[in-house]
Amino acid sequence: MSVVRIGKEWPLIEDLHVFLTIIYAKSFSKAAQEMGVSPAYISKRIKILEEKLGIKLFHRDTRHLTLTEDGKNIARKATQVLDDMDCLLTEAKIPQKKISGSINICASFGFGISHVSKSFLNYQGYIHNLTLNCI
Repeated sequence: MSVVRIGKEWPLIEDLHVFLTIIYAKSFSKAAQEMGVSPAYISKRIKILEEKLGIKLFHRDTRHLTLTEDGKNIARKATQVLDDMDCLLTEAKIPQKKISGSINICASFGFGISHVSKSFLNYQGYIHNLTLNCI
């Protein structure tokens, strides 16, 4: 396993979150309101993000806010980074919860095999002492 070094040039997760919130809210002020912060904070975080990345993320004027081509690419990648962070946090919490025992599910054989068992298998790595019974 290689060691990943976090550099000062890396953007903060918070800045990526601010960036995506602006995109979904379609304005800096609505994003600020949604996040419970000031519009000045939002502007500052985007300025810092643009400086770290060395690109302009938005075309801005008094009435419109649109993503640049670079902004569109960064939005896709930022979404993936935040999704990966959510997965990391979720997976980190799962082993702390000890799940054991048996689950009895009343379902038709076909439904049990095609849906229930497949869903159960998704969690097999996290659950060691659990038995699934389709009855």
